[in-house]
Amino acid sequence: MHLSRGKFAFILIAVAVFYGWQNLSRAAHETVVLHIPAVNNQDTYATLWVVDDGRHLWLRGENPRRHWLEYLHDNPMVELRRHGRTVSYRAYPYDTAQARAHVDPMFRVKSGLADELRALMTPRDTVPVRLERL
Repeated sequence: MHLSRGKFAFILIAVAVFYGWQNLSRAAHETVVLHIPAVNNQDTYATLWVVDDGRHLWLRGENPRRHWLEYLHDNPMVELRRHGRTVSYRAYPYDTAQARAHVDPMFRVKSGLADELRALMTPRDTVPVRLERL
C-alpha cells in the first residue's frame, strides 16, 4: 500500500487536531463524574466540567435536553467524583437568565478557549446546576 504525501499529511493533521483537542479540553479545566442513582432501574453517569464560586459547586448542561438533566428532576440526590473522592450532593437546576449570567462567565474564565470553541460547535441554551453537599 502506498500513501501519497497528501494523504499522509492529512492523516498527520487529523491526528494532531484530535490530540490537540483532547489536550485542550482536558487541560483547560477539570472534569468530574456525576452519578445519578437508579432512575428507571438504571444508573446514569455524565462526565462534566465543574466550577466553584466559593459557596457552591456548579455544573452546566449545554442545553435543557441533556439526558442527565432530565434524570435530575426524578432524582436530585447525586454523587460527584472529583479529585479521586466521591461526595453526595443534592442538585438544583436553575434554568434562568440570572443563573446563566452568574455561572457561564465562571466556565468561560476557567475553561477559556475550550469553552469558546464548544460554544461555536453547538447551539447553547445552558442550564446551570447548583450542588449542595449533604
